[in-house]
Amino acid sequence: PVYRLRDRLLPLVSLSEILGLPDSPDSPDSDETGPQERDPSDSTYVVVSQVGAFVFGIIVDRVFDTEEIVVKPVSRCMRHISCFSGTTILGDGRVIMILDPNGLASAVSSSPHAEAAALTAKAGGGGVQRNEAISMLVFEARDGGPKAVPLSLVARLEEKDLATAEKAGSRTVLQYRGGLMPLIDLDGKPAERQGKKPILVFVDEDRMLGLVVDRVVDIVEAPLDLHLAGGARPGILG
Repeated sequence: PVYRLRDRLLPLVSLSEILGLPDSPDSPDSDETGPQERDPSDSTYVVVSQVGAFVFGIIVDRVFDTEEIVVKPVSRCMRHISCFSGTTILGDGRVIMILDPNGLASAVSSSPHAEAAALTAKAGGGGVQRNEAISMLVFEARDGGPKAVPLSLVARLEEKDLATAEKAGSRTVLQYRGGLMPLIDLDGKPAERQGKKPILVFVDEDRMLGLVVDRVVDIVEAPLDLHLAGGARPGILG
């Protein structure tokens, strides 16, 4: 299924189908006697998520609240399940699995609905337009001046003691989520292995890269008014 949101076709995926769960008793699709046809008048909750340039919707049964949590890594025996990025323990002792938008996006992007939506967006100029407000992660690195990266490109934000990083040839790598993640600084050079620093994690399919920064400043909504920087150093767009 797809949904038209702000003149763009949004591919939809049911979270219960991805996780292989039976319909919840709270779901409009089910009752005590089993699954039923959805009544067109029933409300449906859709969580809009974005991974890179790909935007999709996740159909859920209920939305409760927002909450600040401490993320714990998933157990080794579950790291092959791409739709989970970690776990957390709530105040009442319940263990909650944390979904990974990258893993969900890989399941959605392979559907024909997603391909149709992508073609429609491309034909209609569905990309980010000049002066369209987007979320930006503002940080400081090396020279202390503020830098920004589109928040949609950042898969995770971690804080690690770089003394635990290792050298692999000429690269600095960190054991992360069952693999080795290269760490670089803003100049694209291997990160120095000292101090506790924030790391911006970028994910492209099965590849990961960590950008070590000095400080995360804020997340802001700002119009995209890009001025290309001719002759700028690698990694700086404008």
